[in-house]
Amino acid sequence: MGFLIKFINFTDTLNDWVGKIFGFLVYPTMLVLVYEVVMRYGFNRPTIWAHETSCMLYGA
Repeated sequence: MGFLIKFINFTDTLNDWVGKIFGFLVYPTMLVLVYEVVMRYGFNRPTIWAHETSCMLYGA
């Protein structure tokens, strides 16, 4: 039973850290999307890479 509790605690801690790390990927994703909107609507020069980069950063 002790092993199971240690494993659950380890998994819970790992899940918290992974969530915090991936939570910070929201900021670069926002910057890429804001850049894309400004380039597309402000300068009429859309980028090819912005959508794909935001999908890769956030994993969706």
